[in-house]
Amino acid sequence: MSQRVELPKGCYGLDVPGGGKYNATRSGGSVTVSDRDAAKIKKANGQSGMLSAGTALTIGTRTGKRCNDDNDRGCGFLAQGWSISCPRCGSTVTEE
Repeated sequence: MSQRVELPKGCYGLDVPGGGKYNATRSGGSVTVSDRDAAKIKKANGQSGMLSAGTALTIGTRTGKRCNDDNDRGCGFLAQGWSISCPRCGSTVTEE
């Protein structure tokens, strides 16, 4: 059996001490680890929330901010409510 581990943004892989080496296909993606390595990850990270095996967690806001600057160069991406600029193109965001 195996479990999926969600990696934080900017992370491309995971080395488990005494275990395996796992590489993601993109930054902040996920890797599938063995149950043994999942137990090691859970023990090593405790309740830090940085990595967790077998548990998916998504944090979001009810209202977002739409990417659309004054010159309409924005990409239209719907960003989280706390965003001050678009994470995709860098344009300004406005309350939706």
